[in-house]
Amino acid sequence: MRLQILLVLSLFSLILQAEPVKIETIQFTEKAKEWDFEPEIYVPFVVANQYKVAKKINDYLYINLLGTLAPNKLSDGIHRKITDDDDDPIAGVTSMQSSVLLNNKKVLSLQLDSEFCGAYCEEYAQNYSFDLHTGRHLTLADLFTQEGLKHLHENFYQAHVLRIRQEIKRLEKKAPDTTDKNDAIIMYQSCLVDNSRWHKERVASRNFREIEHFSIDAKGIIFTHGRCSNHAMRALDSIDKFRKSYTFQSLKPFLTSYAKYLLLDGDAQFEQPSEITGQVYYGSIGKAPITFLIDHKSDDKVIRALYFYDQYRQPIALSGTLNEWIEKKNQLNEAKIIVQWRAGVAVGEWRGNKVLPFKIAP
Repeated sequence: MRLQILLVLSLFSLILQAEPVKIETIQFTEKAKEWDFEPEIYVPFVVANQYKVAKKINDYLYINLLGTLAPNKLSDGIHRKITDDDDDPIAGVTSMQSSVLLNNKKVLSLQLDSEFCGAYCEEYAQNYSFDLHTGRHLTLADLFTQEGLKHLHENFYQAHVLRIRQEIKRLEKKAPDTTDKNDAIIMYQSCLVDNSRWHKERVASRNFREIEHFSIDAKGIIFTHGRCSNHAMRALDSIDKFRKSYTFQSLKPFLTSYAKYLLLDGDAQFEQPSEITGQVYYGSIGKAPITFLIDHKSDDKVIRALYFYDQYRQPIALSGTLNEWIEKKNQLNEAKIIVQWRAGVAVGEWRGNKVLPFKIAP
């Protein structure tokens, strides 16, 4: 009888996990007083039967978008403790709307379309994808093998080069000669030179950031590259942002077993992803619960992170390596976190005015 109950509970748990999640929104109004109008900033909030999965997704989104922990529930609203605009990811943003690109039994893919205003206003998009069984944020390293990344990187680069050259040829055939036409040709020629230099540097260092901007929908994966033009030249840039789509089947030779499980064969066996960066972790310093976000690897090889004491919800910035971070408060180095990683879990010490045990896990 006990075995039957356990089997029923296990089956019920799998059914709960297999349901797509619900996406609500919370309006962010904190910055309204800084503008002559009320910014239309609506932040997605994931609601799911599996609370821990929803919390992990929401924390990742809210830390990245707003620099704060997500509310525990929709009715709590957004309450932040950020004192410096330099550390505020929402500073200058006047609008934000979210759309769902994919929400099936395994993957949630969101797009955030926003407007940022400084000296001038620009629209931009941010894309986030998550594993709905675990809440894991999906990265390039999760989805593609190293050889797959190398192939895609080259394929996408060559497609972008071809598109720019086609546009240059189109402009050269266009009559009559005008200042705008000649300026556009010069802009694209300069773009080819710059992209070639950056591409060679990234190939040499096996840095695949050229294809880091991607989104997932029901048909496949779309990679996006920024436009050739600056704001002043944008009217002459008919290409604008370059996008190239790949179906899941066409990507199959380059996918990890984990990606094949998520995107192709639901019953496929897979190896758990091992990438540490780009993820939210939970743990403690001493006895105090914390939430910890490790950012993606940057071009300068520095691993940046951000953590919160759950009780106080104040962001604390870190920089360093995956084994040693320096904590910075008020532009002063105040403490160190030294850890060793094993099976995705970091164990070590927080060393400040005292030494406390430190641990985080997915």
